[in-house]
Amino acid sequence: LAAVEAKMKQAADENTGTSDPKSKTGPRWQPLDQLLADVAPTVQDALRNASTNSALSSDEVIDKQMRNLFHMTDQYGEDMILYKFDEKIALSWLKAKHARALAAAKAGILRA
Repeated sequence: LAAVEAKMKQAADENTGTSDPKSKTGPRWQPLDQLLADVAPTVQDALRNASTNSALSSDEVIDKQMRNLFHMTDQYGEDMILYKFDEKIALSWLKAKHARALAAAKAGILRA
């Protein structure tokens, strides 16, 4: 988790405002393998197994999870998917996830 947080902070620090994937001075667009390079294998496994939809491949599951934190572009073709951290998307997702967890916890407490 600390590695994901560090990667998110690094991406946020690099996020300076342009949306051009070719830009050298703007936000950093990266392929998935570079984003996950410093993430512990156990966290990568958790991301890949974060869906109950058995019809999805592990790459599809992780792509879906990454869209909760990053903008995605296939500007260079379907075989070159690039991601860029977006703090607004990440915070929105985390707030929604927190609300669901809180509601589940309250429902569990009320049943007890």
